[in-house]
Amino acid sequence: MIAALFCLPFVVVSTSGVLGLALTRWRRETLLMLLFFIGYSSTYIHSCRGSLPFAMVPFLAILAAYAWTSGWITLKERWATRSGKMLILLAFVGSRCSS
Repeated sequence: MIAALFCLPFVVVSTSGVLGLALTRWRRETLLMLLFFIGYSSTYIHSCRGSLPFAMVPFLAILAAYAWTSGWITLKERWATRSGKMLILLAFVGSRCSS
């Protein structure tokens, strides 16, 4: 029960962060963040660690803030295209698998 209470903020931030990652308009400046996530996540996939990747929390918090502040407007814009729908659905599936 106590472990669930302590892990709940990480679940909220990671789920919102993945949604923010899907809603981000990609430019050259934001591509570096994507490369960081891919590189850092691949070390956890290959090493099969059981610990949570707490070093990613500040970056996920930035993306979560973007998802919470841009919210419905950006979500509606992305949902209008077929590739946007696919990206948002993959983000939700990925966030459910990671938490």
